[in-house]
Amino acid sequence: MAGRNRHSAEEIVRKLRRADELAAAGSTGEQVAAEVGVSAATLYNWRRAYGGMDTDAAKELKGLFAVVGAGWFRPGVVSVVDRGLASL
Repeated sequence: MAGRNRHSAEEIVRKLRRADELAAAGSTGEQVAAEVGVSAATLYNWRRAYGGMDTDAAKELKGLFAVVGAGWFRPGVVSVVDRGLASL
């Protein structure tokens, strides 16, 4: 089993963009995940957390995860960042 690899916010956004390009070109989900170098589940989770963000917003979100703790993340909480309430 491979060790856990932490990706920076910039890497995540870059890999999501590449995954979107590959998917648009007709690759399957498993092919896209293999090309990007992560599992299909990781891509799914990244899309839920970081989908549609630019690198600055992703950095801010990742910083919030680090400050508050990983247990804080729940589906739908990302919308708080999108509404600009993250600076509270």
